[in-house]
Amino acid sequence: MKNVYIYNKALELIATPYITNEEEFIENPKRFYPDYLEEHYYSFTKLINPVIENGEIREMTRAERVGAGQEELQEGEYFEGNEVKIKEKPSEFHDWNSQKNEWIHDKEKEISVLNNELEGIDKERFLREQTLKEAEAQNRKFVIGGLKKEIAELTSDYDEKYARYEELTGEEEK
Repeated sequence: MKNVYIYNKALELIATPYITNEEEFIENPKRFYPDYLEEHYYSFTKLINPVIENGEIREMTRAERVGAGQEELQEGEYFEGNEVKIKEKPSEFHDWNSQKNEWIHDKEKEISVLNNELEGIDKERFLREQTLKEAEAQNRKFVIGGLKKEIAELTSDYDEKYARYEELTGEEEK
């Protein structure tokens, strides 16, 4: 047994009778719902936002729901034709401009974040270097290798972020 969902001309759900199978309902809807009229529509799945297209009932598409004001476009979404298209956000430093349908890079925000990250890496690297000096002075060989590896990783991370920082701040000087 399953339900069939019956809608009136105004596309309001008016009944949900149980049916034995879809074919039997299609052949004789009044057997399952005696008040069934020719102007009624049915669906074997419940429709939240029903519409009629070519005499058949179906669920609205997302684009139709947005067009009807039932949903809003999210960041990165825009209309093209009758479809909702999506542009992926390039980075956390981009903001959506819905008038131009494009992501705008916030250079100052990225520079600020890079400044903070570089400062943090620099402090962490300094602490590791101090710990390395102490370990070398105490000849703690089992600690020295791990500290050198951590310092190398921090230095690599710093160099990568600093290169991006220079790239951004170099653009400002042009």
